Amino acid sequence: MLRTTLSFLTVFFLLIRPALAAGPFEHGWQLNPESSAIRFISIKKGSIAESSRFAAFSGSISEQGDAKIHIALDSVDTSIDLRNVRMRFLFFETFTYPEAVITARIDPALIADLAAAQRKQIALPVTLSLHGVTADLTIPVAVTLLGNDRVAVATVQPVILKLEAFNLNPGREKLEEAAGVTITPVGLVSMDLMFDRTAPGSAAFPAGTATAGAATALESSGDFSREACAGRFEILSQGRSVNFAPSTARLDASSRDFLES
Repeated sequence: MLRTTLSFLTVFFLLIRPALAAGPFEHGWQLNPESSAIRFISIKKGSIAESSRFAAFSGSISEQGDAKIHIALDSVDTSIDLRNVRMRFLFFETFTYPEAVITARIDPALIADLAAAQRKQIALPVTLSLHGVTADLTIPVAVTLLGNDRVAVATVQPVILKLEAFNLNPGREKLEEAAGVTITPVGLVSMDLMFDRTAPGSAAFPAGTATAGAATALESSGDFSREACAGRFEILSQGRSVNFAPSTARLDASSRDFLES
């Protein structure tokens, strides 16, 4: 009887040992886009707040604690088709700057006691690359352990981004002209991210992995009404991104990406 009990305990320990031994970054972590959200709030006419999201993004955390998130700016979803197109071509200029990238190095000491605490709030230094500009930020985030192989990371409060810091004010002015409204030159960004521990040997998701509903935001296919087509041509004319070399009919090189997009 004693031998049977010891054998059972030995097998049980061997089964649970990987879970007990798993460090905070062992095997790395993969962002689960279906269970995550990246949103931003913009303010127009001084007091009207509008919430939008990005429908396609991906991310991972390496075994060394290096985190990276790719956001496909073409997937901006404001819930209004024409506004989506304006945001892409006039504001984000996705034909030149297709994605935003967030990188961070997470110090293992910051979450060493996460298994016992279950939830911790930390000040996370990050680097944001957006619209051709790279800036260092410190973002307070809450890290919640949901199991040995799942962790949630969420901003404690919206991150305030000044548009001028990322050369986005010209795009804001184009939006104002197109929509006939005033827009406050800041954006409030929030993130609610779910990471799953990567299974050994599994492949990572590619950058820009689409989440639920992304097909609508990205408009990968479909028939457009006459009004929608007219709106797109109007936006093309407002983009001021098709230019020619002086005194010639030769397209400026930077105009080709815009036309192809």
